Amino acid sequence: MAKEYLKCFACGADNKIGLKLKFTYNDEVAESIFSLNSDYCGYPNIIHGGIVATILDEAMAKVIINTGIEAVTHDMNVIYKKSLHPNTKYKVIAEILEVKRRIIKSKATISDMDGNLIASAEARYFKV
Repeated sequence: MAKEYLKCFACGADNKIGLKLKFTYNDEVAESIFSLNSDYCGYPNIIHGGIVATILDEAMAKVIINTGIEAVTHDMNVIYKKSLHPNTKYKVIAEILEVKRRIIKSKATISDMDGNLIASAEARYFKV
């Protein structure tokens, strides 16, 4: 079971300006359905790319933490296909691809509710 980090910007329930993502876990997959308001926009009506990357990173970290391993991001490659828009529902899904001695490789995708790919990422995490 994943730990709760109450002040985490991405998932913390006690972070006043945070994203407050809530995850479910199934078959070593982490998933969250979310919608963000316009406070997270860069350009008008477009969620900032750094926020999109944060959501992808958080999902990958959550699936790792849910296995009982604590790890931090080493590197991450993000591909943006389309823009996220405020007040629209999206789904992020993450899974572990490979576990080595100290490195865990993971991937995540954000899709709209019709299943259209919005953004994806692969990352490597260091076990701590």
